[in-house]
Amino acid sequence: MAGSIFPPYQFKSLYLRDVQTYRNRIMGLKLKHAVRAVWHHKYLWTLAAFLIIAGILDTNSFWIRYKLHKNNEKLKAEIQKYDEKYARDSRELAELQSCPEAVEKVARVRLFMKTADEDVYVIDETKQD
Repeated sequence: MAGSIFPPYQFKSLYLRDVQTYRNRIMGLKLKHAVRAVWHHKYLWTLAAFLIIAGILDTNSFWIRYKLHKNNEKLKAEIQKYDEKYARDSRELAELQSCPEAVEKVARVRLFMKTADEDVYVIDETKQD
């Protein structure tokens, strides 16, 4: 070892410096390759970013529009139910205004009214636990 040009400590520091330089070059090339891959597919990334923003994050996103559509369908079904109830009640009201027998039927069945010469017994069929 007496004939070596570099002392052992200098050789070790040169080796470590070269390894670190090599690692930095490799990391730089990996980063450069990643940036180039992203830049090469810039339209794909732009489309993906648009879909994420418009589909999920925006206040008028597709997800919120879907939930509003489901709520709208539920409200339309409820409106239809109330329209049917209104039509049924309107028919019943028209019948009550035109027919005295219908008034008597409602008074007897729903209000438990009776004439002077009869008795009414009400049987409650609800179960008690």
